[in-house]
Amino acid sequence: MEGRTWSAQLSMMQDSIVFIDEGNSFVMSDAFADAIQNTDNYYVIVTREGIPSLSYSVDEIYGIRNSGKYGTLKRTYNEFYRLYQNE
Repeated sequence: MEGRTWSAQLSMMQDSIVFIDEGNSFVMSDAFADAIQNTDNYYVIVTREGIPSLSYSVDEIYGIRNSGKYGTLKRTYNEFYRLYQNE
């Protein structure tokens, strides 16, 4: 999904995996965050910036490494666990 017509493109998508590159400034907008909240799509957003208007799972944040002919994906966050238990 890209460009100024993102809203129209989004309205035609259902049960899809949507890829968005970091060059699309609309991902930082509150309008975009509101528009995707109740959709049944899965969003893959490639960005170097945080997007404060969107919630996301730390289990699904990856870093991309480029070396040699092919790049690889490395999970950025592996596991969270409690150090102390509630009593």
